[in-house]
Amino acid sequence: MELVKDRNNAQARWEAWWDGTLDTGPLISVVAPLDQPRRPLLSVSDPVDVRERWLDVAYRTRTAWNQVMSTWYGGDALPNVFINFGPGSMAAYLGSEVTLMRETVWFHPLRDMSLKEIESSLRYDPENELWQATLNFTREAAHMAEKEFFVSIADIGSVLDILASLRGNQNLLLDIIESPGLVNRCQDRIMEFWFRCYSELRSIIDDTGQEGHTCWLGCWSSRPWYVLQCDFSAMISSAMFEEFVVPYLEQYVEWLDRSVYHWDGPGALHHLRSLLSIERLNAIQWVAGAGNPPEDSETWLPQYRKIAEAGKGIIINGYDPDRVVALTKKLPAEKLAISVQAPSPKDGEALLKRLRLAS
Repeated sequence: MELVKDRNNAQARWEAWWDGTLDTGPLISVVAPLDQPRRPLLSVSDPVDVRERWLDVAYRTRTAWNQVMSTWYGGDALPNVFINFGPGSMAAYLGSEVTLMRETVWFHPLRDMSLKEIESSLRYDPENELWQATLNFTREAAHMAEKEFFVSIADIGSVLDILASLRGNQNLLLDIIESPGLVNRCQDRIMEFWFRCYSELRSIIDDTGQEGHTCWLGCWSSRPWYVLQCDFSAMISSAMFEEFVVPYLEQYVEWLDRSVYHWDGPGALHHLRSLLSIERLNAIQWVAGAGNPPEDSETWLPQYRKIAEAGKGIIINGYDPDRVVALTKKLPAEKLAISVQAPSPKDGEALLKRLRLAS
C-alpha cells in the first residue's frame, strides 16, 4: 500500500487505540487534496442522469479510484472507499421508496401501512435494486483495491433509525407510546436482516483478502466492527432510550468484535449515561451539529472527560490546529482519535509536527 508512508505503523496504532494501549496519542488521521494525482486518473464522464450517478457501478468504482489517487493521507490515515448509498440504506432494502438526489438519498415512509402491516411485510429481498447496487459496488471496489486501499461496509444504519425511515418519525413516536411491544417486535425482525446484510457485505470484502475492516467513519480495525447510531433518539426521553435503544445496542456490541457509537447533536446529550453503561462499547464519536461549537471546541470537554473516565475512546473531527493541540493537552491523548481535512499536504504535515512536539 504505497498510498501511506508507513501502513504497518498506522495499523499498529489503530490496534493499540482499540485495545486502550496506545502509548503516544492521539490517533490523528489527516487527509488533503493533492495538486497532482499520484497515478493517472481513470476516464470518467459525470452522468447527467441522477439514477446513473448512484447506480452505475462502473462509474462509482472509477470515481472512487480517482478520489483515492487524488488524496494525501497523513499521520494515522488509511485510504478508505466509502460504499455510500445514503445514510441507513437498509430502509430501502426493506421496501422504503427512494428518492435519489445529486448529493444524497431520501428514504420515504411506507405511508399506507400500519405498524402491524410493516411487521408482516418485513422480509429479505435479494433482488432489491439498491441492495444489488450495494453488493455490486462493494464487490467491484474491493477487487479494484487490490490491497492498496480499504473498502468500507455500507452505511446500512441501525435498527430504530431504519424503522423510523419505514414508519416516519411522528408515527413511530406515537407507536412507542401506544404499541411498545409491536415496536420491539419490528426491531427484532429488522435486526435479523441487519446481521444478514452486514455478514454478506463483509464476506465479499473478506473474500478479496482485504486486511482488516472499516466503514463510513474511516477507522480501521483488524477485527470486525461497525458504527452504531440512533439519530431518532434526539426525540425521546432517557427512559425510552433505555427501553427501545439500549437493548439493541447491547445485541450489536455482543455480536461485533468492536464498536463505535455515532452520538449526533445536542438533542442526544441526555443519553450519555446510558451509552457509557454499555460495557463492550469501545468508543463514542461526537458530532456537534450545525450551528453549535465544533467538535474540537472546549465546550465539549465535560462530555469528553466523562467518556474517557468510562474507559472509552473519543472520536471527533478537528477543524482548527490550535484547538486540536489544546485538546490533546486537556484529555488523555491516548483516548483520542481525531480526523482532519487539511487544505494541503503542507498544512497537514505542519499539524502533525505540532502534535509530535506537544506529546
